[in-house]
Amino acid sequence: MAKEDYIWAIGDIHGYAVSLRAILNKISEYPFKRLIFLGDYIDRGPEPKEVLDTILSLSYDKVTLMGEHEYLLLSALEGEELKPKAVLEWSKYGYESTLKAFDAADVEGLRKKMDPAYYNFFTSLKLFHTESFEKGDKQFNLLFSHAGPFVDFPLDQQLKIDSYEALLSFMKAKSISFEGCCLLNTDKMLQRNLTAWDNYLLVHGHIRTQYRQNRNRLQFSGKGSFNFDFSDIPNPLYYPGGAAVSALDIDTGVDVGGKLTAVGFCYDNIDFRKGKINIKVIQADSSRRSRNVNAIVFDLSLPFTDEIGWLGRLLNRIFNTQRKKIKSKK
Repeated sequence: MAKEDYIWAIGDIHGYAVSLRAILNKISEYPFKRLIFLGDYIDRGPEPKEVLDTILSLSYDKVTLMGEHEYLLLSALEGEELKPKAVLEWSKYGYESTLKAFDAADVEGLRKKMDPAYYNFFTSLKLFHTESFEKGDKQFNLLFSHAGPFVDFPLDQQLKIDSYEALLSFMKAKSISFEGCCLLNTDKMLQRNLTAWDNYLLVHGHIRTQYRQNRNRLQFSGKGSFNFDFSDIPNPLYYPGGAAVSALDIDTGVDVGGKLTAVGFCYDNIDFRKGKINIKVIQADSSRRSRNVNAIVFDLSLPFTDEIGWLGRLLNRIFNTQRKKIKSKK
């Protein structure tokens, strides 16, 4: 990969095909190696089928990850005998637009009318993707995921989950319930488990930045002051002390009138000596906000360090000890 090539991650799309095309058009102006889609392609928005068609038609090197909306759809398609809660749960997540897009009145109708190409797309979605940038003995590692990993199990075991079937097998082997899937992780769970992704910078969606309650609205200033005003930009979570970023949330709420966001990582934009990375951000309005959907571009600078591993190991040891105490009391 050339030093100037970007790796792009695109957040929750939710059926906003116009916004997606605006993002892709702007991305095409940059040299890039790969596109990574973080899931939630369907539901709520007006054009879920067009979103799928757009992604399937791309000739670029692309990675497609699973979101909870795809997980719920596939679970619902298994039928009420196998997954009695799935249809009800999916109905709470805005499934009407997806049913309508496939000209189906209910899940049974969707099962009959869905073209195999779409079903195969859903079942082949991965849970995680990793990328690494290196300079000498220094590394900058990225973990892409819709909602983070299962926090109670080693990450290296989870990185092998490359399909819906593999996900179900993992959950069955670990006795994880339908509701316990990591695709349904909560904001509090992520904020309390900053070490669960093993010294990677976690890039995720799932949690709308507009609704997130933390003290990292824009950037940690290092002086105890924070900016809470910008809800439409990617939202970072910091390790204790603010010396490095642990995770970056790029679900900027296109389905609630916000924006669709893509973030680009490039070797040329990583300063290993200073521990800084400039992330290229591309955003397009939701068609709920504007009929004229145009993409904008700006940079977001964040601190990182490849030496944060010692802190991660310490925190993991503390958290694991606390978990064992809690379990022993039950």
